[in-house]
Amino acid sequence: NGDGEITPVDKTVLARHLAGWEAYTADKINYAAADVNDDGSVTPVDKTVLARHLAGWEAYATLPFK
Repeated sequence: NGDGEITPVDKTVLARHLAGWEAYTADKINYAAADVNDDGSVTPVDKTVLARHLAGWEAYATLPFK
């Protein structure tokens, strides 16, 4: 959400963007931050990686996940 911290709010924003919510268009989110696997695009994979990071999965401790 652009506040400099990774929180569940970021996962919600990303989920809403991916679902096509009107208030969460590409021009209203931080695409660089949303691309948590650093592959150049924002997809459901990014949401999965972010969810695992927030859940504390050891392999996902550092973002961007590569």
